[in-house]
Amino acid sequence: MKKKNDGKTHKSAAINTPAAINTPAAIAGAGEKKPHFKVFFYVVFAVFLALFLVSIYSTHGASLKGALFSDSSDTFMDHYNSVVYNQVDDPYEILVVYPPLASLLYKLCNMIIPADDYVTVVTDPAELAQERFIRVGQSFTFQFILYAVIALLIFLAALAFLKKGGTAEKLLFATVAILSAPFIYMADRGNNVLLPVAFTIFFLVFYKHDSKILREVALISLAVAIALKIYPVVFLVLLIADRKYKEFFRECIYIFVFLILPFFIFYNGLDSIRLMLRNLRGFDEKRTTEDNIAGNLDFKRIFFFLYGGLRRYTGITITESRRELYATLFRYGLSFICGLCGLFAKRQWKRVALLSAVLYGFPGSASTYILLFMIIPLAMFLDDEKEQNVRNYAYLFCLALTIVPMIIKHGSEYDRYWPSKIASLAVAGMVFIAFLEMIFAFAAWNEARRRDKKRFFATAFATVRDYLKYMLYLDKKEEQPTLFDSAPAKKFSLKNIFRKKERDGVEEAKTVREEKPGEEPEKQPETEPVTQPESTQEATPETAETLEADPTLTENSPENAAPVSAGEQPRGEEAENDA
Repeated sequence: MKKKNDGKTHKSAAINTPAAINTPAAIAGAGEKKPHFKVFFYVVFAVFLALFLVSIYSTHGASLKGALFSDSSDTFMDHYNSVVYNQVDDPYEILVVYPPLASLLYKLCNMIIPADDYVTVVTDPAELAQERFIRVGQSFTFQFILYAVIALLIFLAALAFLKKGGTAEKLLFATVAILSAPFIYMADRGNNVLLPVAFTIFFLVFYKHDSKILREVALISLAVAIALKIYPVVFLVLLIADRKYKEFFRECIYIFVFLILPFFIFYNGLDSIRLMLRNLRGFDEKRTTEDNIAGNLDFKRIFFFLYGGLRRYTGITITESRRELYATLFRYGLSFICGLCGLFAKRQWKRVALLSAVLYGFPGSASTYILLFMIIPLAMFLDDEKEQNVRNYAYLFCLALTIVPMIIKHGSEYDRYWPSKIASLAVAGMVFIAFLEMIFAFAAWNEARRRDKKRFFATAFATVRDYLKYMLYLDKKEEQPTLFDSAPAKKFSLKNIFRKKERDGVEEAKTVREEKPGEEPEKQPETEPVTQPESTQEATPETAETLEADPTLTENSPENAAPVSAGEQPRGEEAENDA
């Protein structure tokens, strides 16, 4: 027996109706594949972490040297040295490179230590490398623990705001950040990079927020990050890229307050600024030399490293002057690509990743702990990227290689030679992928110009103007693919470009044949005349009288048509309108 329809519509039946199946949401949901980026990243990190721990325990800790600073007696000394330097009135006279806000922070730590301990432990505050036994004293150790705990709590709070998802996912990502290679190396050095990273995260999370107060907090956070370490200044590009010019102006004011003004309040003003710039220049030049190849690779030293491998296997040699020139061009070229992507890339994680790349690769003083900034675009990628393709997996793998802990034996010893090289080359690989995307987007733009029948080199000004319009998406008349976006890859694939050229060539050839003068048009085949159907309309009295008066007229003649009322149309006109 059939069940009676009680009027209730079952959920399963509603879903299977043709109307529900053909909706855009249903079609999009059926065609989309859930990306596996999170699984891929966490599996890669777990494999490297397992190998890292196995290597440490199997060698009784001997291989741990491959993840830490080469001088085992210099642990935490970035912090201790900086605290002691601020015992003098102007620390910039003794080669200090930290901005004034960081120096003031170390001054606060210095004030915790009793004066008697300084007399017994510190002999000369101006000495570049302090005695290692100062870490044994109770007061010296306590101020470091206090600073480290506060900095770690601020960093974890920033990660909680940055990472989306539930509590378990946030805890998992925080664990990854703490076990990452940059964090381990930062903890060994006792460096203050943790605070600039945290304040940069606050800026990136809140600078687009609806609340005016939080947007202002974001601007202040970036200024504080820059005043603690100069590196985050590259993220000012984001304000320009998002056309937040008023916020950019206010950010410059905050930078002046936190970075420049303390020189005049606490130190010797312009003289201290000049000394700090001199110290930074010397620090950068000392670490950018070709001889310092065993450490991390900035963009310039990446060229030297690649050239060394090429010379070893091919025998090609370049003179020293040309080598230095090419290395400098390579450095500025990669930095330019990163800045261009930071301006015009549509995805936020990609902009932040490439700006972090130039933050790491451009200064000659690049160190492993600077890669802690890569935690930020990695979290953004895992949360926001939905397009699953080979290019995005390549980006994710490069981001993973910058932070995974690894130990690789170099010769007969464990050191940071290969781990630092792999991380640096992963940064360069990420920039290389972005460069390929830029070339492909340029090809798509050129194809769009060709379709509009615009010559590429019509005028230099028009070409640059149109390219900037294309990249900045200023022309709202028709939707155009944005530079570095995934849309050009779909709409302007190489196969489609070449097929379009073939189709255009065939259509142009047809047009030329049709428009050739002097040729007679092709004769159309004769068709049989169409006989009009006899009218089935009955003759009215008026029609009969007209036919009697003029026998040449027929019922279908226009003069004999029936009168049309005001609200009607003749059937012929109605057919034309319908057509």
